[in-house]
Amino acid sequence: MSVATSLVTTDAFEQSSWRRWCASIPLGAWLVLVLGIHASLLPWSASIHSPTLDEAFHLAGGVRHLKDHLQDIDRGNPPLVGMLAAVPVVTVGVETDWHRAPNSFLVGADFLTANGPRIFWLMTLGRWMLIPLSVWGGLVCYWWANELSGQRAGFLAA
Repeated sequence: MSVATSLVTTDAFEQSSWRRWCASIPLGAWLVLVLGIHASLLPWSASIHSPTLDEAFHLAGGVRHLKDHLQDIDRGNPPLVGMLAAVPVVTVGVETDWHRAPNSFLVGADFLTANGPRIFWLMTLGRWMLIPLSVWGGLVCYWWANELSGQRAGFLAA
């Protein structure tokens, strides 16, 4: 047997044993692993990326809804996500300026200005609060696709 033939045979053997090992692990365990990696990377990502253009007024809208029970800012979106993100922000204390309400973008700019450099920490807290919602969304995608097309489709959807 030549060296080239033995290398091909060894690679084929390693590939098949690797595939058998992967196939021996239940798909549910792979799902837990993937969603666990997703959930563990989100806090890091939330803390290093700057706020998006509309993120300030979404958070300001959630703060307004929690503190004043008004939904005049960010009216185009349901209040649940903004309110969930605003819970830790309101808990640690936040400066607000509503004089330009209901213009969402101007209120968002005022929200950024009122909180200064601290806004990055407040945005990070709000993002962290939404991590369980993201994992739950992955599970819902898995369950739904699993019902429609089977476990592999569910795993790919998650």
